[in-house]
Amino acid sequence: MTPSPTRRTVLSGAASVATLAALTRPATATGPAPAASTPGPSSTLPTWGTGHVALFFAAHQDDELLQMGSQVRADVEAGHHVVVVNCSDGSASGARAGRVAQRLGYVPTVEDFVRVRDHEFLESCARLGVPIQGRVISPDRYADGTGTRELAARIVDQWVTRFPTALVRCHSFLDAHRDHRSIGDAVDNLVTTHQLNVANDVRFFFSRRYLGVLDTPPLQQVRRPVGDVEQAPFRAAEVAHGRWGVGYLSTWGYFDSHRADPVSYWHRDSSAMPRPAAGRPTHLPAGTPAGFDC
Repeated sequence: MTPSPTRRTVLSGAASVATLAALTRPATATGPAPAASTPGPSSTLPTWGTGHVALFFAAHQDDELLQMGSQVRADVEAGHHVVVVNCSDGSASGARAGRVAQRLGYVPTVEDFVRVRDHEFLESCARLGVPIQGRVISPDRYADGTGTRELAARIVDQWVTRFPTALVRCHSFLDAHRDHRSIGDAVDNLVTTHQLNVANDVRFFFSRRYLGVLDTPPLQQVRRPVGDVEQAPFRAAEVAHGRWGVGYLSTWGYFDSHRADPVSYWHRDSSAMPRPAAGRPTHLPAGTPAGFDC
């Protein structure tokens, strides 16, 4: 089912603060689940002011929960105006021709597969408490698996320019997945060139799948009770209603470990962590458990 288009609400001044504060109240485990037809975001930038904005840059349509979910909820609870930007289309997941095809009885088209993943992302953001204006599928997003610092910077720079005082959250530049790493590199470049500073509280989120597998930088943690309610869009198996559970079928091990402990792990920029120009991981080691693909 394709999400129905919705006219963008324009908010300004005191009304924007009051209305957005109401919109960003987090969902609770006892509250009603968002409708399956969660409206899609506008392709234009939100119109509210520049204060107390928290920008999240997530590569795939599940990273906002699996890597950053506790931080998203924490920023919502803090009263920040949270914006979550999806940066790649998630089309390269092996689940399309694998576990999803087994569930459907056929291999879906790339277009349908991406559409369903987009819907999972939008509903996930809603359940994390992100207001509709902050659930953004970037019109400049790149094809899954093709990320570069330059492509990521096209997205990141536009948002940082619009909201220069925003809090910034993104993937680690140490990540083995190029789509994740590219976003981290683009943001870290803004830190090293002093376009972002300590006031932006830049946080680079490190995948739990690397813990105990790769050498890790000093990590800090954010933990909020994000679990079954927030994971539901990715686990749903309601094929007749266009809900395929792509996220879980793509990376079930990640979802299971997140359910057990939904902590978000993060570190600071490279200035506090010297790193060589070469030698960073470009793929997951053989010891990584099954079910941790993107």
